Amino acid sequence: MAKLIGTDPNQVPTNADLGTMAYQDSESVRVQTIRADTAVGAGVDINDDLGDNRFVVADKNHGLVLDYVGATLPYQAGMFTSNTAHTQTAYGDLNIKARTDYGGNYGIGFFTAASNNNPQRAMTINSSGLVKSRFGEFLGFEDDINILNHDPEDGGTDFDQTPTNNSDGGGTTWAPRGEGYAIGFTSTSGGHGGTWMKVYCDEGLWAIKGSVRLTNTDGAVHGGTDADNYKFTHSFQFYISGGPNTGTVKFDADAAASANGTDFTRIAFSGAPAYLSAGYKSILYATNGYEGVQQIYITDLRLVRVG
Repeated sequence: MAKLIGTDPNQVPTNADLGTMAYQDSESVRVQTIRADTAVGAGVDINDDLGDNRFVVADKNHGLVLDYVGATLPYQAGMFTSNTAHTQTAYGDLNIKARTDYGGNYGIGFFTAASNNNPQRAMTINSSGLVKSRFGEFLGFEDDINILNHDPEDGGTDFDQTPTNNSDGGGTTWAPRGEGYAIGFTSTSGGHGGTWMKVYCDEGLWAIKGSVRLTNTDGAVHGGTDADNYKFTHSFQFYISGGPNTGTVKFDADAAASANGTDFTRIAFSGAPAYLSAGYKSILYATNGYEGVQQIYITDLRLVRVG
């Protein structure tokens, strides 16, 4: 008679042969690593009614589902690819979705951590499809403050808040133009700065952005300015101390005029967003005439809350 106990094929191992796999129950099997040398159908189908390929973590309603689906996305939250191109998704797309059997209740949250073990919601897509930032701002509906600094009561012919110069002995020539639709930047000392204007900001992530109109007209030329810099505009920078900053902005006006066949090319600029606490802030500026000599018009300048 064949031996029934053992570790060979067609034999039953003893608990001693099983090592740490011994004495386990089918309701809860614990292993460290599972290796499959051939394809395995991942039907972790806890209620046996979700289909052979659906992989469910924790619970079929409240857990996470991974599946390869047809023309219909299931109600569970999870990640899905589709074998069918249809109105909402194309063949092979990766689809990430919230639970949808209770419409109007579930969204998708994205979390990050600025410090160890301190996850915070960075962004949310709510059940209506609106994207919301950490600070409650709906993206696409951002707050922004016009900081072009023209005085609306005088038809834009002067500044709302007169820019001030730092006590560095230098100076910058700014002037409202076109009934306040632009600020002319015509000359500056070698390196200079000051206060542009004052604003109030709610807490959030803010950035400074704007646009310019080139002129290809020389302004004041300092004796120390290298001739190779004559093709550039005067450089400028707008910033809030410890907050958003455009960085140094200057343009090759000669190259733009040659490429476009006009002296009046329009160009946008922006700086990276930075966090600001709620409160009153000073918009500061820095200019440099050694980095370029050509005049420029600032046609748009905004402080924008982006998160």
